Amino acid sequence: MSDDKENITELDDDTLTNARIIFTTVYETIKNMDFIPDAKDKQGYLSEIQQEIDRIDVELMSRGL
Repeated sequence: MSDDKENITELDDDTLTNARIIFTTVYETIKNMDFIPDAKDKQGYLSEIQQEIDRIDVELMSRGL
């Protein structure tokens, strides 16, 4: 996740739904890992991913999906 996040309002419904599935899968995978390579801690990764999931959920809800 970068500081210059894409404007998710410009994504079509299918792309946005697929992005949510991917982020949720990544979140669950990291949550279940015993070891996270790199300097960043597990909670840091999970927090960033959850923020993206939340952004997507807000957009999906605003579209009534």
